[in-house]
Amino acid sequence: TEEPNYKIQVLAKVSDTEIVLRWAPDNPIAWHYANKYGYTIERHTLFRDGTQLIPAEKTILTPNGIKPAGEDRWAKAEKNKYNAVAWQAIFGEDFEISETNSQPVQIKNQTNVLVSRWSLALFSCDHSVEAAELSGLLFRDKNIKKNEKYLYRIYTNIPKEIAEVDTGTYFIDAGTVTEYPKPLELTAEFKDRTVNLRWNQMYYKGIYNAWSVERSEDMGKTFTRINKNPLVNLHNKDRIVNYMHYTDSLPDNDVKYLYRIIGHSPFGDEGPPSDTVSGFGKEVLKAEPFLSKTLVNEKGEVLISWEFPEDYNAKLKGFKISTAPKAKGVYKDINKDIIPADVRLYSDISPSNTNYYKVTAIDKHGKEYKSQAYLVQLIDSIPPKPPTGLKGLIDSTGTVIVSWNQIPEEDFFGYRVYMTNHMNSEFTQITKKAIKDTTFRFKTTLKTLTEDMFVKVMAEDNRFNPSDYSEIIKLKRPDTIPPSPPVITDFKVTDTCIYLKWIKSTSKDVVNHIVFRSPNGKEEWEAIAVFDTIYNPDSYCDTSAIPGILYKYLVIAVDEADNNSEKIKPVKLQMSKKRTTGKINNFKAEVDTKAKNIVISWDLPNKKIKEIHLYRKVGDGKTRTYKRFYKATDNYTDTNIQINTNYEYRLRIIFADGKSSPFSERIIINY
Repeated sequence: TEEPNYKIQVLAKVSDTEIVLRWAPDNPIAWHYANKYGYTIERHTLFRDGTQLIPAEKTILTPNGIKPAGEDRWAKAEKNKYNAVAWQAIFGEDFEISETNSQPVQIKNQTNVLVSRWSLALFSCDHSVEAAELSGLLFRDKNIKKNEKYLYRIYTNIPKEIAEVDTGTYFIDAGTVTEYPKPLELTAEFKDRTVNLRWNQMYYKGIYNAWSVERSEDMGKTFTRINKNPLVNLHNKDRIVNYMHYTDSLPDNDVKYLYRIIGHSPFGDEGPPSDTVSGFGKEVLKAEPFLSKTLVNEKGEVLISWEFPEDYNAKLKGFKISTAPKAKGVYKDINKDIIPADVRLYSDISPSNTNYYKVTAIDKHGKEYKSQAYLVQLIDSIPPKPPTGLKGLIDSTGTVIVSWNQIPEEDFFGYRVYMTNHMNSEFTQITKKAIKDTTFRFKTTLKTLTEDMFVKVMAEDNRFNPSDYSEIIKLKRPDTIPPSPPVITDFKVTDTCIYLKWIKSTSKDVVNHIVFRSPNGKEEWEAIAVFDTIYNPDSYCDTSAIPGILYKYLVIAVDEADNNSEKIKPVKLQMSKKRTTGKINNFKAEVDTKAKNIVISWDLPNKKIKEIHLYRKVGDGKTRTYKRFYKATDNYTDTNIQINTNYEYRLRIIFADGKSSPFSERIIINY
């Protein structure tokens, strides 16, 4: 079954003699029909003397239901606005809901009227216990016992075919008298003859639904309530508003006022007052300082004088002087102690070359009143110090990046950057104008035989006095020109080796020669030999080639900048299959889990051995020469392994007479 669209919301309060229940439907339709059909209240006694009652004792407190009171009771009620509004909302004329009329405009108008009546009725009940009781939305249970705990159930008597309304419930301990909390977080902002109060109302949602503000003018001896009606939150219920605000007018700024707040509950009770906040009104002065004159004396000090109405002296703490290098810059105070309120002269004993001054008046409440900025410039012929810490680089795209330390002069204006390609040539300025930053980027060509660039920097101040040049730094251009390629000039093929000979690269900055091999028909090149400048032969014998497979070979050179030489046309060679002998027996591999290695072993043929080549393939990679043994060896322990990896091994033996064994069978190990 579907959940009901409407629900009863319930609150309760315990006193020494009774439990008071307050409730309300959360929808105007449910409220309208409940006024006609009434409510029923049940009390279930769940605990007595701390013992749970099973089953609970059920009592129907309103066997005849509870509805809004008749007009005779309303007529005897107190004549106040809450009772009047509640009565009009329930019984007022010109209101009727038609269950058959389907005209859209009329239905909308009726709905709007109903919502207004429901809202006003509940508002009145929230602020008048009598209005709630007359409206059939309050009940007093006087037959309670302190040693019992109750669950109250409140439901409407509306027929289900008209509307389904979910039952409201409330569990309460009859022995615990309701105590109201003291409001917290009251703050006050005092201004000129006004004060803005603010407090947190969300803490007390469901406890207080209205507030009163009280003020004391005699240091808290007596308080006067200053709001005629309780203050309520009139925001839309779907909008979360954490704080309440209230603004009060202050009769006199020179009197200290204390404020406190008191919460009102939906049961007509007032909670305890909050702690007080206090303060004075803060008069806004109708003047600001006028910096009228400055003078630079023979010591280089700046004498500053200003005007400000003397009538305000008694309302001031004093003055302060601040300065900045620019009119809209960051101003810093230059007087250590506040200048007395009756003084209108100050001497800046350590001014900068360029000074923008402001005079600030500070009233007794700390509010500041600033003058306009006033420019004073000193005569300056002293240049700034030269920049230090110059460094830089040229990247592979030809971008030059230079940086340096910021100079300490306050009258600094900017930097200019100069460069040349030759130390003995004239430097050229590459900054079109002085720059503020301590980093500068520009472009240079890399297609040049000139390897180096020289850079220096100069600073200047606001009076365009130039500094000396910084130290000159040398920057090296990246090498983007590849070395000349090696050329294979000779080769020889046997059944154990493919021999290559080449002419080395003639470039001076070559650091490696690399021999590459690829199976014919593929472009997967494998580096099979790398030679550096220490061991740099011009030949190589490839003994790892597999007989019968045609390979392509080439040699490239690599320079200091990692530039590779051009790949010239490779040579195609194949090792002969004819000269094989001495089959390898008992080639096997075993995993030693304790030692975490793979032990590989084989039988040696009864022939003189020159070399033994062990090949390994890892996972889906290529088979590569893994180890070479230059003496007769019949085992090897492989420790360079990782778990969850497949390894494939093969073996071949080169004999002293130049012949070789055929490749062993493949062994695959899953480690």
